[in-house]
Amino acid sequence: MTTKSKFGFSLIEIIVVISIIALLATVGITSYTNVQKAARDSKRVSDFIELVDAMTLYNVDNNFYPGADDYQGKHFSGSCSSDLSSDLLSKGYINKIPSDPLDNANCTDDSDTSYFYGFDSAHCCEASYCISINKLETQEAYDQLEKKYSNRLTVYTGCNANIGKACTTERQFHLCFVPNP
Repeated sequence: MTTKSKFGFSLIEIIVVISIIALLATVGITSYTNVQKAARDSKRVSDFIELVDAMTLYNVDNNFYPGADDYQGKHFSGSCSSDLSSDLLSKGYINKIPSDPLDNANCTDDSDTSYFYGFDSAHCCEASYCISINKLETQEAYDQLEKKYSNRLTVYTGCNANIGKACTTERQFHLCFVPNP
């Protein structure tokens, strides 16, 4: 009795294998993308908390908030100059200026679709000093900030600490500081 040996794969077997590989690749890419978004938002939240803490400590030590001359609204990052960054750096409240992980380093780009941190010392609703994250990628990061600062004045209108135009994107977070009387 002779056995017939099969040396190839049928078209159906190849299609099944390719389909499985494509499915696994899709799941892997989606998971990887979500992890990247969460990691960038984690940095944003960490940077934001660091800036809020530095500004609060500065106020306690000096009886006024830093960045008083940034009254036009500033795109706040390591590549952009501002009085806020000068005040915090020169007096040792922070070691380096944080930048949004996707900041395009264009200090004049204040569009609602751009990723950057914002600061304004004069045009923020009920308070004078506002710091913001122009755009968050995950709802979890927004919820985390909202929970942490629930007892503080947050602004849900006037995007980018009033740096940009009208709000067109979701998940922007703005925190206002009320100056000492």
